[in-house]
Amino acid sequence: MHTTIGYIGHLAVLTSFVMAALSAFAYFKASPLQAPLPPKGEFDEMGVTPPSGVGGLVPPLGAGGLGSWGTFARLTFNLHAFAVFVVIASLFFIIYQHYYEYHYAWSHSSNNLPVYYMISCFWEGQEGSFLLWIFWHVCLGLVLMRTAKTWEAPVMAVFAAVQAFLTSMLLGIVLFGELKIGSSPFLLLKEAMADLPVFKLQPDFVPKDGNGLNPLLQNYWMVIHPPTLFLGFALTLVPFAYCIAGLQQKKYKEWTKPALAWVLLGGVVLGVGIMMGAYWAYETLNFGGYWNWDPVENAVYVPWLLLVATFHVIVNYQTNKTGLKAAMLLTISTFLSILYATFLTRSGVLGNASVHSFTDLGLSGQLLIYLFAFLGIASLYLAINWKQIPTTDKELSVYSKEFWVFIGATTLCLAGFQVLIPTSIPVYNAFLGFIGIKSNLAPPSDQIAFYTKFQLWFAVAVTAISATAQLFWWQAPPTPKGGVTPSPLTPKGGVAPPQPSPKGREFDFTPPLGVGGLGMGAGLGSWANVLTLTMLLSAALILVAKIHNWQYIILTTFSVYAIVSNGFVLYRLAKSKAANGKTNPILNLSGGAVAHIGIALMLLGILFSAGYSTTISQNTTGLLYNREFTDEMNKENLLLFRNQPQYMKAVRTDAGSKYEYTLTYKGLRVKSADFPTYIDKDILQETANPYRMTTTEDLVYKGKTYFTKGDTLQVYHENTYYEIEYEKANKEKFLLYPRIQMNDKMGNGVVPSPDVSMSWKSDLYTHITNIPDPEKEKKWANPETYNLTVGDTFVINDYIAIFESMGAGNKVDDEDVNATATVRLLGNNKTFTLKPAYLIKGNMVRKIADANESLGVKLTLEAINPQEGKITFIAQTTQKDWIILKAVEFPLIGLLWIGTLIMAMGMTMAMWRRYMEAKEAEGKKVLG
Repeated sequence: MHTTIGYIGHLAVLTSFVMAALSAFAYFKASPLQAPLPPKGEFDEMGVTPPSGVGGLVPPLGAGGLGSWGTFARLTFNLHAFAVFVVIASLFFIIYQHYYEYHYAWSHSSNNLPVYYMISCFWEGQEGSFLLWIFWHVCLGLVLMRTAKTWEAPVMAVFAAVQAFLTSMLLGIVLFGELKIGSSPFLLLKEAMADLPVFKLQPDFVPKDGNGLNPLLQNYWMVIHPPTLFLGFALTLVPFAYCIAGLQQKKYKEWTKPALAWVLLGGVVLGVGIMMGAYWAYETLNFGGYWNWDPVENAVYVPWLLLVATFHVIVNYQTNKTGLKAAMLLTISTFLSILYATFLTRSGVLGNASVHSFTDLGLSGQLLIYLFAFLGIASLYLAINWKQIPTTDKELSVYSKEFWVFIGATTLCLAGFQVLIPTSIPVYNAFLGFIGIKSNLAPPSDQIAFYTKFQLWFAVAVTAISATAQLFWWQAPPTPKGGVTPSPLTPKGGVAPPQPSPKGREFDFTPPLGVGGLGMGAGLGSWANVLTLTMLLSAALILVAKIHNWQYIILTTFSVYAIVSNGFVLYRLAKSKAANGKTNPILNLSGGAVAHIGIALMLLGILFSAGYSTTISQNTTGLLYNREFTDEMNKENLLLFRNQPQYMKAVRTDAGSKYEYTLTYKGLRVKSADFPTYIDKDILQETANPYRMTTTEDLVYKGKTYFTKGDTLQVYHENTYYEIEYEKANKEKFLLYPRIQMNDKMGNGVVPSPDVSMSWKSDLYTHITNIPDPEKEKKWANPETYNLTVGDTFVINDYIAIFESMGAGNKVDDEDVNATATVRLLGNNKTFTLKPAYLIKGNMVRKIADANESLGVKLTLEAINPQEGKITFIAQTTQKDWIILKAVEFPLIGLLWIGTLIMAMGMTMAMWRRYMEAKEAEGKKVLG
């Protein structure tokens, strides 16, 4: 047994925990050394520490400012980071080398997985996902050690404390015989499953193969989606750490500057990670979409909403000095919501409410301690400092930009809580049960309808508010009497360039909206023009798309309003020049407008794809497939027999009705890592190893022969693909391969996955809803007799059959005669061959039938009459191979994916701008 690597890994876990705890303590002790004394003058709000001697401050970081505690803190965090890397390397080595004596490797990997799926094995389990989270915190911590400067000690104290809690989840130790702390990924199989009889008979037993990776996770999105999502989780810690550091250091205002860019980066990464998961669900799962309002989906959606709200509130504070307390509360709430989401998905409390939550490993108590510890720390710092946190009595006017930004952030928070409260119902029930009160409160039975009816209106509100806020943000708003408030920075008939603010740190880009404001002619830039263009474009879209639902009309109108208003902002920025005449503001000031346009496009994509999806696989025969099926199954699904064309989606034309699609089910296919495309399952023969099959024909692709007849190749036996040929009315053809997966880890073991044909106009989404029971024995019809000569043609089970030849076959044993007939069956664009045999050994006759069950045909060579030249065949038929499928069109769903990319691009632009501003402010040396 390979126990050394496990000892190394476990020792590295212990080391990482101890070093993280020591680093947290040392950084905490070093933090007061960076707390400034009252300065002699007004310094930058960034809280930059001037050079030694200026304003009575201690030396800055990098010049001994951290002292010996700081040096020790850095050393221990670096040792912690090194230990984490050793843990990761050890666990991956165990998985890669197939050391199945370890429970984690046996549970999540197998011999037949390619390397890139072994990466997915790494984080499929709870321990691996915690380790992934820890890894990202290490990376971020190392970055902050180099960039946080005066903030390093207090920020890294929080970081190291979080790391100590997280690494404790991997300790896997038991204290006092009962208290379990963490779950070790280096636990041996015989330790985890000690009650198995095999270990009593053979203590050093090691399985030859592992349990394998969940086949649903054997997808390229599952290689990149979890790391992206966990990086988003990790990034929420950075602004939280700055906020706690600001409270600890009494720098109530200053923390917002360095934190803002991190908030935006977290929003980008977490948002993209969520949409990666949505796309994986769209092309892998069979619930007919990309979002199912599953509790695990909700658990990551809510922190993203809070993260976006946090950014807007911090920006509001930086421009108007209002809402600092709200900024702190939201920053803390965002990080705590990540911890709560971790508890929801890893405590097992959602076991009956979600199909992809983790089971409880006995860590639920530890997760609660983790959550309440940081809730307590944050609450304590807030309580101590609450009265000292600066506030303003300034009232926000409804005509001010800050008012609309604050309303938008509030709406985002309300949307998050509307999702969070019902999602937490299993938690309420568990808590009440813990204190002895029985609760049967149930989550929404139709979760899609329940959440959508609320989130639709939140989406309308957010879209309308964001569009209005952008106009107010960049342009002078109308006065209460409907006039336009001129800007003192605006020259007559021109566009005001960005002007330095009184403190010389930021541009105040607030030109008016009225005449000349956009440089588009008299009055063209007015508020009325924005609304007019909005109404024209939305009316055209509503008419062309035939939108009749009044709720959808409202959402469409406000989405267009968001695109138009932000488009006007981009136009203004493009026409403007910076004060120095060199930098175009559109390069560094348009991130917000771009992001809001992306969100509006996403909403339009969601509206059209979800609100106007159409099931086109209608059963028009009037016959029931099965009386046991639901009405929906009988009416909205299409029955296809092998190689028998079927028509779908009737379209009325001037010449009459016709069908847009002709579908033909071509047969079963499998995939192999050693062959570039799908392989016909009919030409493969099974072997004793389910992952290995033998080909009965040469496998050729684009003129290159990969395997010859008789070769054995590796296959992914869990997945069977069903080749569906689509032919459009214009004779254009394409193939789809929806999948059935035999997956014992998912409920009943049979998991359908769709295949999607994508176009700019709509996606055609196809998945299998029913197949013949593979365990059920075929029932063959009564035999029919045919007396034939070579060359004769006959019909069997609707196939044309040709008796092609008669000759000697390969000997099966040591028989005297082996006569084999060759009969070809003509299908659509393909020929099938049957070879029944007639064997004679002395006076004994043996008949070997040949069958093609997918075609529903079996032939037996019954007798040979050489005098008449006739051969007697017995033919039997059964039901042809069939499938039932569902096809759905999702119109304009591409707007969702395009909008996601545009949103991410805009948030990245805004993040870069805020980062550069913070960097510039941190680098200043202001003298009092």
